[in-house]
Amino acid sequence: MKASGSTRFNEVFVASFSIFFFLRKRIDNVAPEKRWFNTFDEDIGAVIQEMLFLDLGLHQRPFSQIGSLFFKEDVSPELQSQPLYAREKDNEELAAKKYRIGPAVDKQY
Repeated sequence: MKASGSTRFNEVFVASFSIFFFLRKRIDNVAPEKRWFNTFDEDIGAVIQEMLFLDLGLHQRPFSQIGSLFFKEDVSPELQSQPLYAREKDNEELAAKKYRIGPAVDKQY
């Protein structure tokens, strides 16, 4: 399957399609190529595409540390001095001035 975009986009698309195929074959025995393009209208497809590109964009900007996202003024001065992103070029974005990584608030960490 060829699609325009990065390799990561293709991997995500193929993985999504494979899962859809598996579920469709198991649930109602209809091949996905007969239903895939009729399942979503144009508006829903546009929303899914935007969500996919948002996810890809977030994964292309690695954070400088592990923790939870806070407004800059809500963390200690020590954490305020730390950059949001690991790469310097990403820290030129508006979000890098507004947010910082603070203590992890999720109990699993």
